Amino acid sequence: MSNINFSKTGSLICELRKNRNLTQQQLASAIRVSKPAICQWEAGSGIKTEELYNLAKFFNITVSELVEGKLTNESNADFWKRNYDLSNYNFDEMIEEKNLDDLKILFEHCSMVKKEFYRLLPGWANDTLKPSEKEEFYFLKENYFSFDRNYWAYLKYGPHHIGFPKECDEREMICNISYFDLTKEEYDWELSKLYSFTFDIKSQQVCESRSLKALEYMLSIMHQVEKDALLMHNLKREEEKETSNGFSKHKYKSYRDVTNDEIEQIPFYKVMLNSGCNCMLTNNILGGDTFDEEDFEKVEGAVKSSTPKLNEDITKYGLFMNAGGKEEISALKYWKCYSYKEYQSFIDHNRTQFLRDLVNYKDSNPLKYYERLLKMDGDSLGK
Repeated sequence: MSNINFSKTGSLICELRKNRNLTQQQLASAIRVSKPAICQWEAGSGIKTEELYNLAKFFNITVSELVEGKLTNESNADFWKRNYDLSNYNFDEMIEEKNLDDLKILFEHCSMVKKEFYRLLPGWANDTLKPSEKEEFYFLKENYFSFDRNYWAYLKYGPHHIGFPKECDEREMICNISYFDLTKEEYDWELSKLYSFTFDIKSQQVCESRSLKALEYMLSIMHQVEKDALLMHNLKREEEKETSNGFSKHKYKSYRDVTNDEIEQIPFYKVMLNSGCNCMLTNNILGGDTFDEEDFEKVEGAVKSSTPKLNEDITKYGLFMNAGGKEEISALKYWKCYSYKEYQSFIDHNRTQFLRDLVNYKDSNPLKYYERLLKMDGDSLGK
């Protein structure tokens, strides 16, 4: 059962435990496991078959109910509110080792919310949802998603227009996307241009925690563009330099590329690269096509990013810093103007693979590292 996503199972275990007024330690003692095991199970991982049987027996339910994460007598409304109401899992405390499991549970349920919303979206657009599904959809939409009316107006009427779409316009846009012969990745990409996830994913707290696990959990629910922007921000290092005109000295900020040695030595790069962050090509793209800054900001608003900025001193702090800033790489800055295939063509696959090999194999498996290195184009390897 290792390939099953036990997020809903973990949610049900937590609910059943709380309904009996048990602490995690009390449940652990009752079924003769450790408290960390209960924490891990409630976070949706590490559950083995024999443990499912023990839990089912203890709570007097079936194994099938545990695996599905839903009790036979539980209403659909209670089920989706338990799993998709993020207020059940949200927290505003400082992220520490002791509450990393709670953070993982929150991000697992954020992922569930996003997947469920996009699953229901086509049915809503075509008015084929059951009443219970429609109630669930509106709960998700109103609480966690925002329709990009400016992008809609740009597609509908062109630049320099302000849009005030009605619900029927949203439905029409989704149905129009469905008419094209798109892969699942392409379809999800187009939908993500229309809807943004508005829930606070605690990026500031993750940055301040300096926790690699917290970073890994956050990356698991970030949009691909956000992940790529995060890596690209952190592949630059800000430095203070000094210049003189012969009479006075002036200090100014300069940026340089982070070296491969730094990438190898700073642990968060390995987390980012193994979580699917990509290096992007920085040269002009689509034959030198560019987008007018003023026109684009009328579509998208001031160009923003929810990804953390690079550090003022990356070696001093050892991790990413505050959220905000913008990325000058066209593929990241204007990603909504590109198709999924076009965006994929802007990824520097050679450089990305080299860096992944660097952080994963150079020390642990140097033979494999150098074998893979020899197969690569030397120009793509950087400094």
